[in-house]
Amino acid sequence: MNEAKKLFEHTFATNYMNLKSILPSQEKATEQALEFAKLVIQGQNIGESLVEQWSLEMYMKFNVGFDIIKTSVLRSDEVGNWYSPKLLFGAFFWTRYRDYLIRVKNWDQEAVDSIDDSTNEIMRSLGNPEDIYPFDKRGLVLGYVQSGKTANFTGLINKAYDVGYKLIIVLSGVHNDLRAQTQLRLDEEVIGSRVDKTGKPVGVAQIYANTPNHIISSWTTVERDISSGTKRYF
Repeated sequence: MNEAKKLFEHTFATNYMNLKSILPSQEKATEQALEFAKLVIQGQNIGESLVEQWSLEMYMKFNVGFDIIKTSVLRSDEVGNWYSPKLLFGAFFWTRYRDYLIRVKNWDQEAVDSIDDSTNEIMRSLGNPEDIYPFDKRGLVLGYVQSGKTANFTGLINKAYDVGYKLIIVLSGVHNDLRAQTQLRLDEEVIGSRVDKTGKPVGVAQIYANTPNHIISSWTTVERDISSGTKRYF
């Protein structure tokens, strides 16, 4: 029974997060995701009343029908219309990171939705990496201590790679211990290259491994920062 419920919840979560960016409403995405979730547990002798209970739990867990406070955004210029969350439907890096937060780190769905919404707002303020004309976009994200700022820019980096950005530079402070800490976090939650002492994947690679078309290289490591010798790569 527990395995059936886990399968139901996982199927719902994966489909709901993908569908809510392309369907006209949260409710429509929920209905469609529930249909998929019910299909995968057919033949497992799960009573209708229990399935309805699980469905109600999904409504509550994913805050369907509830208003979530949106991140405040201030802009001095109008944003372009190049970006839409629909661009991330089936995206490799963001989907993997989102599932990692939910399935491995056990983040509340509301927290993941908040990161999704806030990074979408930032993406809208960026330039289109596929544009033939140059652009210069600058901004600032403010947040309280331990408010999820690292998770926010980690999500943003994953989305940026998905839409076509090729080079991302993270300035993580003047102290090497903080730089190493940030490097470790991004190795685990963006690059997907870390393994433990037994060779098992750590971080987003636990969701799925990199593919030949989805490999990110880093000029730095936990032990080594950019130096004069690194210039040969530029």
